Amino acid sequence: MKAAAAVAEVLKREDVKFLIGYPVNPIIEAAAEADIRTIIVRQERTGLHMADAVSRISSGERIGVFAMQHGPGSENAFGGVAQAYGDSVPIIVLPGGYPRRITNIQPNFNSFLNFQHVTKWCEQVIVPDAVVDAMRRAFTQVKNGRPRPVLIEFPVDLLREDVPEPITYTPAPRLKSAPEEGAADAAALPHAPTASPAMQTEPPTLPPVDELTLDSDFRGFLHPKVSEDVRRAALRKLFSDPHFNVMDGLDVYIDDYSKADPIPATMRAGLKQAQRIVQWAEEEKDQKDQKDQKDQAEAGVPCEPSALPLVEAAAPTALPATDAALQPVSADSHKGDKPT
Repeated sequence: MKAAAAVAEVLKREDVKFLIGYPVNPIIEAAAEADIRTIIVRQERTGLHMADAVSRISSGERIGVFAMQHGPGSENAFGGVAQAYGDSVPIIVLPGGYPRRITNIQPNFNSFLNFQHVTKWCEQVIVPDAVVDAMRRAFTQVKNGRPRPVLIEFPVDLLREDVPEPITYTPAPRLKSAPEEGAADAAALPHAPTASPAMQTEPPTLPPVDELTLDSDFRGFLHPKVSEDVRRAALRKLFSDPHFNVMDGLDVYIDDYSKADPIPATMRAGLKQAQRIVQWAEEEKDQKDQKDQKDQAEAGVPCEPSALPLVEAAAPTALPATDAALQPVSADSHKGDKPT
């Protein structure tokens, strides 16, 4: 098994449903072969924001994973990783790296050296035997403690090397620290506020979606254990309120195309004027063509084949036998003639 396939196998065992990526990175192809859905983006920072969103909306229950190419791909990804670090969002970043023989030669970009200050854990794998262990450390770090990005750099030449089989990997556990027994009750205040929905172990009691209004509390619907269909229905109900459909004048498409005639009168007048100018030009061209054809016909000049009207060809008629001048001349009739 190649190192890229080993990385994909670890992702699959960690129940990663899809991998967001910007090519070229062998991990993307290996993930597709491992039946992990791959989502290709056009810009690295966009892909990192998508991975960021996966972790945010699930409160870290699902980890967003992003892979990109070495060099410019890793450079363009820096801003997205830094933002996830500042917002404490747990994501896993898997950049490719330059081949190991030139990874530390300037000006080649080294993700292991440059991302250390914007990641919780940053590591570069240089031997195939360490691939699985590095992925285990990555998921252990991203699942435990303060949530922040984790980066593992794989040189492109290493991803093509073989990894010892079989792979022994167990998904990293989520470890939680807790106070001593009874300490929490002693420290609790009589009127302490209830925990936020994201901190509750069980989903709260939710009101019917049909009864939700703009003033309703939608936080309970964002609980990670709430059904995806219920969450979507609640958010659809929220954002269908006219409060969120007011144009601020800064959008590119600010016209209301639901109106039957949203074009101003001055613009309509300009369009009609342009239409008349085009019609006049076409009429003048047609008149000129007709005049040219008439002049050519009067002067006896044949018109161009394309300009001539299509006329059905008549059937040939036999020549009268009495008109000897129009009879066909045979070759024998010219025997003995001398050239003049």
